[in-house]
Amino acid sequence: MSTFDLKDSDTLEFYTDNSGEHRWRVTASNGEKIAAATEGYSSKQGAQDNFERNRSNDSVEVYTDKAGEFRWRARANNGNIVAATTEGYSSKASALSNLERNGYSQSQIQEQAA
Repeated sequence: MSTFDLKDSDTLEFYTDNSGEHRWRVTASNGEKIAAATEGYSSKQGAQDNFERNRSNDSVEVYTDKAGEFRWRARANNGNIVAATTEGYSSKASALSNLERNGYSQSQIQEQAA
């Protein structure tokens, strides 16, 4: 998989944040935000391009946050964080499921971050 796995019950929204930058977010049918842009873009097209980008060349880190929950983040080849989980998960399996839903595979996991 190399793109976001948008389900029929998901809502994709492109919006302008408080600083005037364009972003995207995906909300599941239960109202939980399951994905969001990690940075703002100067145009709506920039945000759309980010959402639709091929994720196959990104590296992924899975880590435990300060609250003891599992999270992941993806980095582009230039080292910039281009995606991250929007919440912590009590199980690593749940974090990995969210990772795959966001268009990444477990084979992209490069390291365990602290």
